[in-house]
Amino acid sequence: MLWVSLAIVTLFGGATLYFRDPTFIQWKPTILYWAFSIIFLLSPFILGRTLVQAMLEQQISLPDKLWGRLNAAWIIFFTSMGAVNLAAVHILSCNDWVSFKFYGITGLMLAFVVGQALFLARHVEVKEESP
Repeated sequence: MLWVSLAIVTLFGGATLYFRDPTFIQWKPTILYWAFSIIFLLSPFILGRTLVQAMLEQQISLPDKLWGRLNAAWIIFFTSMGAVNLAAVHILSCNDWVSFKFYGITGLMLAFVVGQALFLARHVEVKEESP
């Protein structure tokens, strides 16, 4: 995911500098979020398990149904975030969009991650360590 992120940032950041048009950098989050959404969507077919499961299965044990729900939540979240960013690009001025991206997107991401943590906390089983 870091390589995808680097490629998109380089491409759209370079286009912004080359064409002197902030539209490219404003579209970058949408493209990035939608790329992440596609990666999460395709992960069960490529990895044989969800991406969330591949990242967290060493720390937490969940039924396959819940791994699927978590993966679906990330797909919906990233798809929605891309759409929200597009709406903000078209509605807000460039300066207001920068503020929205910094405060609004960060806040939405934080709220989503806290919600995921609360969801996972209900399913965590504490293992007793033997002395």
